[in-house]
Formats: sequence, C-alpha cells, structure tokens
Amino acid sequence: MAENTEAGADKGKKLGDEIIKDTERKTARILAKAKAEEDRVIAEARDAALASARAHTKAAEEKARTERAQILAGAALEIKRKKLEHIALCIDRIHTRALARMQDMEWGALEDWLARQVQKGLGLLDHDDTSLILSEKLKPEERKQFCKKIAFTGTVRSLASLAPGEAILQSGDGKIRYEICFREIFQQKRRELFECARRMLFGEDI
Repeated sequence: MAENTEAGADKGKKLGDEIIKDTERKTARILAKAKAEEDRVIAEARDAALASARAHTKAAEEKARTERAQILAGAALEIKRKKLEHIALCIDRIHTRALARMQDMEWGALEDWLARQVQKGLGLLDHDDTSLILSEKLKPEERKQFCKKIAFTGTVRSLASLAPGEAILQSGDGKIRYEICFREIFQQKRRELFECARRMLFGEDI
C-alpha cells in the first residue's frame, strides 16, 4: 500500500512538472512565431516607406525620413502589443486546462506533495492554535492518516470548495491564513510566464 502511495506521489509530481514544462515550451513557440511575424511586418513597412520617399522631391526627403521612422516605430510597437495580448490568451488557455487536470487528480498522487506544502505553511505560521482545513472530498480515514503523516494534532475541518490536493492553514484568531490552492499556484506561474514574455518583447524599462 505504501509503495502504491509513493508511486502515485511520484506520478503526480511528474505530471505537475510535465504540465509546467509543456506550458513553457508552448510559450516559447508562440514567442518564436510572433518574432518572425514582427520581422516580416517591419520589413514590409520599411519597403513601403522607402518607396514613398523616392516619390518625393529632394526638399521633402528629410520630412519623409522622419515620417518613415515614426511609421516603423509605431508599427513595431503595435505588433509587440498585439503579440503580448496573443501570448496572454494562449497562456490562459493552457493554464485553464492544466488546472482542471490537477483538480481531478487522485488523492494518492497528491498526498505527499500536499504534506510538504502544509509542513512549510506550519513553519511559517508558527501558531500553536493553527487549524487545518482539508477537502471535503477526502474520506475521514484519509484525513486522519494525513494528519498522522504530518504530525498535526490541532483542529481539522473540511471545506467543499477545496480539491483533494488543496488545504488552508488558519491561525486561531483567524487573522492569518496560508492557502495551498492550485488556482493560486497556477496564477503565479502564469504571471511569471507573462512577465518573461513582456521582457522579451519590450525589455526591462517599460
């Protein structure tokens, strides 16, 4: 039974790692495709601006060069903005599917991972009267075994809105909460990927 639990935990960890890696690979492909599109549009804008400049008289050449630079700069900026919007939509779709998969995973594949997260949270709260809130979907025996695994002897409650691999730690006065929720974890990863894409497109100073 212990071997099955360990195998499930390893499977759950590997699946979680694969989901993150798959998200990063897809984001990289999106960025590469968008970069090629940016180069093509800028090249076309440059050719159009040059053709327009040749049609002007010598007296208007300086003005044409200024306008050409503005056109190119504006076109490049707009492309980057549209590209970032597209990347954000792709990341959201990927993370929505990944979140659903994590929420549907079996308890055996998540138990050890959640135990590590709860122990980390207990260390941060450092409250003797901390209560532990687990998913209502867990069986009473599963909750009991989980608390034994992490050596938790405080108050344990259940909440219907939590997935099997999620939990909440709360101080006795209710002022401090430590949430272990898939949605927040994926949102953090989403923000990291979006920021990475933004820096690649616009640089640090924006």
